[in-house]
Amino acid sequence: MADEATLWGTQPTSGPDPSTRPAPSTRTRSARPAVPPAMVPDLVRAIRTAGDFSQEALARHLDVSISTVAGWENGKHEPQLRNLRRLEQLHLALTVGHPAPEQEHRTRLTA
Repeated sequence: MADEATLWGTQPTSGPDPSTRPAPSTRTRSARPAVPPAMVPDLVRAIRTAGDFSQEALARHLDVSISTVAGWENGKHEPQLRNLRRLEQLHLALTVGHPAPEQEHRTRLTA
């Protein structure tokens, strides 16, 4: 007796054919922030010093818990990408004098 593939003119499949998969997207997400994980504690301390922030004030500004900020500062935890970007923006605003994007937006709305 002939096998099923011969009878029906088909090839048995065990999943999607790799040759028909769409090509990976050429569009990439924005790169990971420039701060390596080992530098996060220094970044948090620099922000707190430059902005005269307590851990509580920085936590409120970033909408995270105080223990999260303490963990970043002590090197026990790494911030999520979104928070790392916010830390970088805040550091840039405090050290270079450019307003952070959120502050700039508020300024434009109230001006």
